[in-house]
Amino acid sequence: MIIFKNELPIDHEKSIQHIVHTWANEVYQEDDIHIDHATELAWDSVIEHLQCENLHIQICGDATKMAFANCDYVK
Repeated sequence: MIIFKNELPIDHEKSIQHIVHTWANEVYQEDDIHIDHATELAWDSVIEHLQCENLHIQICGDATKMAFANCDYVK
């Protein structure tokens, strides 16, 4: 479950994962990058966009936490 700090508790996990997978396939695969690396770049881009909007992620659940394991931005 992904929610944003100080926002309504709506689970954004599916929509964010959809964005990440779409960007990984459409944007980063054009450069012939391995899909795992493309997915990592897409997650980094999503985090950067969220930072620009001053949205802080709160994560509930182990599977999603693994995606952000090295991210200091996630609260």
